[in-house]
Amino acid sequence: MQMRALRTIWSSDNVTSHHIVTTLKRDKAQVARLVNELCARNLVYREPNPKDNRSKILKLTDEGNRIFQQLEDIEEVVFDEMVQGIDEEDLQTFFRVADQLSENMRQMK
Repeated sequence: MQMRALRTIWSSDNVTSHHIVTTLKRDKAQVARLVNELCARNLVYREPNPKDNRSKILKLTDEGNRIFQQLEDIEEVVFDEMVQGIDEEDLQTFFRVADQLSENMRQMK
């Protein structure tokens, strides 16, 4: 869950706790605990939201960026090993189908 939250913060500007609630489909209390833990570990910090004084923008600290980049590097190595021997066309078909499955799941109620 922490990695998913870090990825959400890293990949978008102006991410708020509410954005993480909707993206990760978790309740507010769970996300509040998660964000507090990330802040306590010096991976994330809060700054005032210029568009809404009631909320805070979440940003990665230098340490958060460093840790996130390490995880990205590890994921890349694992991915490269996973796809060895698989034709590029087959990979593209797989990703297209997986993306459609994910989109269908997001639209399910």
